[in-house]
Amino acid sequence: MKDVEDAVQNHILTNFAKFVHTEEFLRLPVDDLCGILSSDSLWGQSELELFRASDKWLQHDMPNRSQYIRQVMK
Repeated sequence: MKDVEDAVQNHILTNFAKFVHTEEFLRLPVDDLCGILSSDSLWGQSELELFRASDKWLQHDMPNRSQYIRQVMK
């Protein structure tokens, strides 16, 4: 299963700009989101784009996700 997980993560990282506009992105657990955002393999994204993606994820369920603001925005 590790190979499948690696392939999925690689696909997400190389297609992050498209992935941000999916329902799957909005349903990511906080740890998975932070892992993606901090990945050295995430290339082609500006800091502003990453900020907007983080904000979009937080805003999707702010009452429950506000506790993760510091974790996601660091």
